[in-house]
Amino acid sequence: MVSGNANSMDVKMKNSAPELESKYARFPMKSERWRATDEVIDGQPCFIPQAYKGVKNNYIWGNRRAGKGFYHLVTRESYGILFDRLTDEIPYGGCLSCWMDDKTGKQMVDLIEVRELVLHRSKASIPDDDVAKKEAKKAAAKKK
Repeated sequence: MVSGNANSMDVKMKNSAPELESKYARFPMKSERWRATDEVIDGQPCFIPQAYKGVKNNYIWGNRRAGKGFYHLVTRESYGILFDRLTDEIPYGGCLSCWMDDKTGKQMVDLIEVRELVLHRSKASIPDDDVAKKEAKKAAAKKK
C-alpha cells in the first residue's frame, strides 16, 4: 500500500528508479490524460526510437507497441516498462520480514511500495494517483 507524504514517496521513487526523479513522475501525479507516443510535451517527443544509451531524463527505455526506445513518463507505456523492470529487481523466495531491521530490508520494502505505485499508474485510465488507487481497489474487489 502506498503510504507517506509526497516528499518521502518522491525520495523512495528516486532511490528505486532514478528516472522517477523527473517532474513528470512526482507524487502525487495528477494530470488529465495520458499522452500518445506520437505526441510532444514541452518540446519533447513522447517516444524516441533508439537503442539503449543509459538513463535519459524524463524517459524509461523499453520495448512496447511503438518499438524499442525511450518512452516519456507522460505515457502509460513507460510505467508498464518500469513495472516489469522493478519486478525483476525484487528477489523472490526470500523472507522480507527477515530483513526488516536491516537497511537492505527498508530499501526492499520501499522498492515494493514504489512498484505498487508504478503498477497502479500503468493500469490507470488517466495519470492521476488518486484515480489510479481507486481503480486498483475496484479491480481487486471484482476479483474477489
